[in-house]
Amino acid sequence: MQQQLLDDHLEKCGSIVSPKVKLPRLSGGGEGPALLATCSCCLIGLLSMMFFCFSTIGIGQTCVLHDKLSGAVLPHVVTKPGLHFTGPLKAFVCFPQHDTLQVPSVNMPNPSFGREPVQISCDVQIELAPQEALRIYSMFGGYTAAKQHYLQLIRDDIDSGRVKMTPEEDDMSTAAVTFTLLEKIKKDINEVLEPEGAHAVRVHCVRGHA
Repeated sequence: MQQQLLDDHLEKCGSIVSPKVKLPRLSGGGEGPALLATCSCCLIGLLSMMFFCFSTIGIGQTCVLHDKLSGAVLPHVVTKPGLHFTGPLKAFVCFPQHDTLQVPSVNMPNPSFGREPVQISCDVQIELAPQEALRIYSMFGGYTAAKQHYLQLIRDDIDSGRVKMTPEEDDMSTAAVTFTLLEKIKKDINEVLEPEGAHAVRVHCVRGHA
């Protein structure tokens, strides 16, 4: 009798237990590679935008912003170092605010008649004022061409004989060039450099090869 009651109880309990629900299997196994590819494309696009839309200005540089397609230049200069937003198809053309030009083996007329020219070599420290950047760009397009032009101007000016060395300045006992001669050379150099956007702030010369 007890066994019969137990069997009836188990049968009733079994009738109220819900059957196990079989959940549908997710079909996301192939979405991982696709998601990774999408993220990679977005990252590449972001890096490309940063590469083409940002430019860096170094310390001691003066830069003008120009359009790579038309060559047009914005009418202002930028001197603040760091990363700058330029936009697509635009870039900075930069010039150093200071540079040293080495001019080796230039002949100056000898103050003593009939003697060989005096050979000197000079280091000329020049300054490019920020307000001159647009003019320098319009004349040369970049600093490489401007630097070569300045070097040639200095060499031609010293070699032309416009600076006259006096017998007192022709001191053969030392390789150093006298202060008074250096000042005359600097003054004469600036007469040809300043119309081209540069200014000589210091000149150091020695006799013979540098």
